Amino acid sequence: MVEEIDIEAETSGRHCSSGDASLLLEQPDRTAALPSGELPPMTGFQKKALVCLSYAYCMGYARSAIMAPFFPSQAAERGASETIVGFIFGYYSLIAFLSAPLIGKLISHTGPRFMFLCGSLVGMCVWVLTGVSGYTAGAPFVGLCFAVFTVEGVCYSAFEIALMATVARIYPRRVSTVMGTMEIFIGLGTMVASPVGGALFESGGYLVPFLVAGLLLGSCAFVVCIIPPNAVKEDVKSGSLTRLVTIPDIMVVAGVIFAVYLIYAFLDPTLEPHLTGQFEISQTEVGVVFMVGNGAHALASPFWGWLADKYVKWTRVQMTVGVLVSAVAFTFLGPAPFYGTAGMIWEIYVAQVVFGIAKSAAIVPTYAELLRAARAAGMPDDLGTYGVISGVYDLMMNLGYLIGSTVGGVLMEEIGFPWASTSMAGVCLLQGCIMVVFYVVKLKGKHLSFGSREADNRNEETAHACTPTSSNQTYGAVL
Repeated sequence: MVEEIDIEAETSGRHCSSGDASLLLEQPDRTAALPSGELPPMTGFQKKALVCLSYAYCMGYARSAIMAPFFPSQAAERGASETIVGFIFGYYSLIAFLSAPLIGKLISHTGPRFMFLCGSLVGMCVWVLTGVSGYTAGAPFVGLCFAVFTVEGVCYSAFEIALMATVARIYPRRVSTVMGTMEIFIGLGTMVASPVGGALFESGGYLVPFLVAGLLLGSCAFVVCIIPPNAVKEDVKSGSLTRLVTIPDIMVVAGVIFAVYLIYAFLDPTLEPHLTGQFEISQTEVGVVFMVGNGAHALASPFWGWLADKYVKWTRVQMTVGVLVSAVAFTFLGPAPFYGTAGMIWEIYVAQVVFGIAKSAAIVPTYAELLRAARAAGMPDDLGTYGVISGVYDLMMNLGYLIGSTVGGVLMEEIGFPWASTSMAGVCLLQGCIMVVFYVVKLKGKHLSFGSREADNRNEETAHACTPTSSNQTYGAVL
């Protein structure tokens, strides 16, 4: 059934240019009378879209976590060494890292709908092929794994970047709030998928979990119904990646994304052997330690997102504090040798909770901050810019995952967990110091960027003048 939907999305700062108006999700200016800092109420379409996006994020991340309980051991049985298994996981992040900038450039031409469908439907087929690889062994098994994860890495980038660009288009003034809400469903998907994956493997064998993962990803395709189609006949120009990376504000925020995901990925290969070796706890309790940290992150994310959208001028302070507190929390995981204590298990739990909360404070506002920095630098507020920004975000996230998981194992083996975790804390501390210096210098009037927060705010306040207010735009959506 095809229904015409009146998309009364919130207007945000847009630069006036020919063709821009037709890209907007337009409505009469209802925000002018709102008190400063107040957000307009969500429209019915935005609420419907929030449900669809939540499902897509939950299922999209669940499909990648479903293989965690059994794949390493099953790969070893089929002739893959521990090193090869590690390379397989790292290779996935590497492909996603390499493909993110290209997909970010292409999305302005293909549109988010097409990119999302490719990521979900092609990814579904790839996961089924991954299950079929279980019927091989030795070199054919390893080769097939690398082949399917090459395609899956590209599909993941397409899936993620399309969703992020959609969030920016539908919720121009609630980006942080929506991204924070999505973290709840990302956490829910990853927490539930691991035990479900183990149960599916025990009951149905190697193929069944991958079939289920493929179906979960394929079921996300209906989300295309709420993705606004491109409304202009002429192609939107691709965003300039070269210009984007020359904006100092962009590079500082990109550093936040990299540093936070670096230390988060560091825990994957290192925390479990540290806990079982030092405290001799069961695998179940190890899972609880991970769940506590992820749960704290998921529960705190909506609050930090709402706070970042409501008090925009304090967003940079929020990110900086989040990065610095993350560094402090990591020193208690080892604990750091300079504390002179052996560490207790309760300290690990507390450190995980604090890190989860601080991580969400730092990472949730970053996407909206990238958008604001690009607008302040004079980049057009259109799909081309959304695409390259989403690509940069995905690139830095996967780079952090790749280096964190790879270097973590090496550091663990060479210098032990206490010093390894302390070195990761040092990375966050360095990033936090860079942020403090950069933002303090900017505050004192040193023009290190091509724009300023004040100029960006003025752009957003006055941009309604170039948005038509006499008519609403309608899109056809399949429901």
